Amino acid sequence: MFEKSNLGRTVEILWIVGLIFTGLKLCKVIDWSWWWVTLPFWGGISLIVLSLIAAIIYAVILDKIEDRKKLNKNTVSMER
Repeated sequence: MFEKSNLGRTVEILWIVGLIFTGLKLCKVIDWSWWWVTLPFWGGISLIVLSLIAAIIYAVILDKIEDRKKLNKNTVSMER
């Protein structure tokens, strides 16, 4: 069916690690601050957000390139 991307696998691993850390903290096996325990969740979310921002920037740049190509094509045809 569908293959997961590397980003999807990375986020999945981060969430699993976060759940393990949360369970260990709640069972009092580790005595870490909640900031460290929840850090894998924030890492996964930040990867997703950064990927979306990169995709939007990429789309905007491609759109501008296409606009320039159309403008150049129209300019060349007007000169003839």
